[in-house]
Amino acid sequence: MSKSILVIDTPENCDQCPCFLEVATDCCGVNGKDIDGHGKPDWCPLKEMVEKTSVGIEVCIGNKTECVKSYVDGYNACIDEILKGVNRDEQRTSL
Repeated sequence: MSKSILVIDTPENCDQCPCFLEVATDCCGVNGKDIDGHGKPDWCPLKEMVEKTSVGIEVCIGNKTECVKSYVDGYNACIDEILKGVNRDEQRTSL
């Protein structure tokens, strides 16, 4: 099965979330868990968007270790693709 990403502003608590279901008991529309309390629960299925990076990774090639810049370019290009169509003023970058 293929995967999808939905980019939304992360709500501060469940009742502000588009996944919130107000039925007989308040529950998460993604995993069906009951919501009790305020704030974002530890089990929340929403994950924070990762930041762009300017730090390469070190890889071992033969007997030498070197920093691979192409990894940084690919990582940041992936983030750009995920956020394509999102208002540029709302994008967070750390570069």
